[in-house]
Amino acid sequence: MTGWGTGTECSDDCTGTVAKQKYLNTTITLASADPNFGATLGVSQGTTYTGLTSEQGSLFWKIAEINVPSMS
Repeated sequence: MTGWGTGTECSDDCTGTVAKQKYLNTTITLASADPNFGATLGVSQGTTYTGLTSEQGSLFWKIAEINVPSMS
């Protein structure tokens, strides 16, 4: 794995606005420790995050909060 992200899909001619989304206490478990994994984080379209930490030699990564704004 070289990175991670979130996504919202829409099909069959959907319309309207995708509501804002909030993810709390997200944990990512890697198959093997990677001290550089945190550098793969990329955000766009107003998405923000807080509290990125790693544990057990960078095997587990935690994000306290991810906020994805509403989109239309």
